[in-house]
Amino acid sequence: MKNKINLCNIHHMSNKKNDLEELYDITEKLVGPNGCPWDQVQTHESLKPYLIEETYELIDAINENSDEKIKEELGDHLFQSFLHAAIRKKNGGWDIFDVARSHLDKLIRRHPHIFGEKSAATPQEALSLWNEVKQKEKASNNRENILKDQKYLPSLLRSYKVHSQASKLGFEWRNLEESVEKIEEELEELKEAIKENNREKIIDEFGDLLLSLTNFANMENIEPESALNHAIQKFCNRFEHVCQIADKNLNELTFTEWRELWKKAKIIYP
Repeated sequence: MKNKINLCNIHHMSNKKNDLEELYDITEKLVGPNGCPWDQVQTHESLKPYLIEETYELIDAINENSDEKIKEELGDHLFQSFLHAAIRKKNGGWDIFDVARSHLDKLIRRHPHIFGEKSAATPQEALSLWNEVKQKEKASNNRENILKDQKYLPSLLRSYKVHSQASKLGFEWRNLEESVEKIEEELEELKEAIKENNREKIIDEFGDLLLSLTNFANMENIEPESALNHAIQKFCNRFEHVCQIADKNLNELTFTEWRELWKKAKIIYP
């Protein structure tokens, strides 16, 4: 007969540390021999889409500044970590406590201004110390590969991170005007590719333009993902407003009518 967890006792512990231990026990149960058929067959690979989804749902909750939603999504994210660790343990590897120990050691190493002899009076100084220790930890003081460790990131964020790393090594425009000039140069090259009707060149130049834009973002300390999401939301708000005020079907609007309605929407959503 299958072992069953007494649901009446799920929330009986008031101690916060015990709550985490109980989450560990429940996750172990789910992936174990008498556990949930779905959880039992999951692997690190099969869970990747869910991990990405939970991350974006957490970001959405943060963007909405919803305290309850942030708590809920953090719980989903936490369970993902426990689930990955339980799968690894089931296959003869480490568990979530090993993960925690490893991360505690890393936190102590990378905060020498808290747990060591170093000092940091500002967030920038603290970040500088973190990066200094991080670089020492990487056997990779391999200069050929210094930017390649960003390849796992989404392209927009990867571009921003690559520029950030390159700038720390001295590869950066001297001022914003030079960065803007580079953007304009790439835009002109894109226009030229469009004139030539060269599809491959258009794609290439469009990529260069995006790269130059994220370089500007890095210089101005603008997080491009957030900036783009803000722009997307603004576009959606304006578009929905046009839908509400248009006096005919959208696909019947002329270009001039679209422009006039869009101008009105921009007044409401500047």
